[in-house]
Amino acid sequence: MIRDHQTPDKKILKAFHNQIYEDYQKLLSGEKNVLFRMKELWSYMAPTFTNYEKYAKKIKKSQHLSEYESAVNNLFAEQELNVSLRKE
Repeated sequence: MIRDHQTPDKKILKAFHNQIYEDYQKLLSGEKNVLFRMKELWSYMAPTFTNYEKYAKKIKKSQHLSEYESAVNNLFAEQELNVSLRKE
């Protein structure tokens, strides 16, 4: 998809996120380590959504996995992928 300049749909992107998130929780010890890795991922993923700024800020400020999960779930539920990024 990246080579073809295609943006995945939200279902695919959420499944990608969830898989990485689950794997990090299995491999890394402690919430802080998981949050650090996931926050770094969101520095790249967040701009693919419309009106992502307030969600990205909540993700970045989250100190616990429950806060992080809430911010991520809200972003996926309330925003769409930014169609202006698509080159079809």
